[in-house]
Parts: sequence; structure tokens; C-alpha cells
Amino acid sequence: MNNVFERMTPRSIRIMYTIVTLIVLSVTLIHAFDVMVFRATSNDQCGWLVRKDGKPGLIITDVVPGGVTDRAGVRNGDILLKINGKGFTDSQPAMAIVNAMKPNEYAEYFIERDGKTFTTHVQILKIFDIRYFSLFFLGLGFLVVGFIVVMTRPQGIIQRMFARFGILSMLFFGASQLNLTGEPAWKFYTLGVAFSIGWIFALPYFITFFLHFPVRKKILCRMWLKPVLYAYSSVSVLPLIFNLVKDLPPFVGVILNYTPLSFFVAGL
Repeated sequence: MNNVFERMTPRSIRIMYTIVTLIVLSVTLIHAFDVMVFRATSNDQCGWLVRKDGKPGLIITDVVPGGVTDRAGVRNGDILLKINGKGFTDSQPAMAIVNAMKPNEYAEYFIERDGKTFTTHVQILKIFDIRYFSLFFLGLGFLVVGFIVVMTRPQGIIQRMFARFGILSMLFFGASQLNLTGEPAWKFYTLGVAFSIGWIFALPYFITFFLHFPVRKKILCRMWLKPVLYAYSSVSVLPLIFNLVKDLPPFVGVILNYTPLSFFVAGL
């Protein structure tokens, strides 16, 4: 890879990194507006649990006193059978229904309580996703700094490595909070591929970059290191892309959730 760059002029390297940076920034900005604005997570100020007997509907839990669900007359232990006339047996399709609604719209909840059913209307609130907002700007910070570094010295090996670190960080953090349920095919494949690339390449790079900088570590000479890191990141992304986490043992889900943080902190 370095030999390829050695045959390129500084201007060519700058153009290449500029194009890649703009592509990554565009894709992640589309996703950011999706998460924060167009598909912002809805909240009805209560919790939902899947019914263990496999019957349709969700069990209402943790109703916030004085909240929108409480004011609508819904109580803990009620069974939510339908939202806006649509039934479900899992929380994900139910969330897709309310997430598609605009802020402060009212959803029609079809409720079962003590064998009797009734309909009520619950105001849907929208959540400002501070977690994703923080991750997006973390990735954006690395992207901007990496771009400035490589523009300053495009023929420097470490500078190019740090620019790639910034690009992969933006791709990984910016494409997180992925929920593509009901999305058109173009968005599913664009964001799905972006997230997969970010996960597969960013996680190992979080570690290997800091094994090069500021001092090259001897462990880089181990032939097994990179194959193991990339194999793990490649395998661990599959349950996330194909939405298989819920079918795995709980401890596996915990490991997957903490994998990015573990790689990032390990690198630092």
C-alpha cells in the first residue's frame, strides 16, 4: 500500500483523500439526519415486554406517572394488542410504527385488560438521541483532524495512517445506531455496507494504528495479530447486520455491545 502512495504525487494523494472524506461525510450525514430528525426514536413513556406465551401483543410495564401513557389510561400489566390498527408479536415492528409518526401525534392503542378490550390515544414524543449525537461528533472530530494532517503532509506514512483512522472512525461512529426496518432498498444497502465496512475495518484499526504510533511495537511482527483482529470483527458484525442479536444468548449481546468500546479504549 505504501509503495502505491510513493508513486503518487502529493496533489494526487490530497485529491484521493478529499474524495474519500467527502463520500464518507455525505453517507454519515444522511444517516445522522435520519436518526436525529426523520426517524427519531419515539417515546410513549412506558416499557414493553414480549409475551412469554407467544401470543400477539406486548405487556405494558414501567408506566411513567403523569406521562402520556398514564394520562391515556393505560396501566402496568395491560396488553398492547395493536397500534393504529396494526398487530405485532415483537417490540421491533411496534417501534417501527410509532417511530414513523410525527412528534406529538396521537397513536391509537388497542388495549386488553382483565379479558376486556378498549381503545385509547397516546401522544407520541420524540427523543433527542444524545448518545448518537456524541458518537457522531467523536467520529467527525477524528475525520477533520485526520484530513488536516494528511493535507499538511500527504507523503507521510503516519499522516496517511491517521487520515485512514479518521475516515474509519467517522464511518463507524457516524453509521452507528443502525435501524433499517422498513427502509427502501437503496438506503438499506448504502447504510448497511457503510456500517459493515466501518465495523470490520475500524475496530482492528483502532488497535493497529496505535501499535505504529508514536512508537512501533514488536507485537506487529506477530503474523497472527491482524488476521485474528479482522476475523473477529468480520464475524461479530453478522448478528448486527442480520438482526440476530435477539436470538443469541444474552451474554453474547453484551459482548457485541461492548466490543467497539473495548477496541477503541485498547487502542488508546
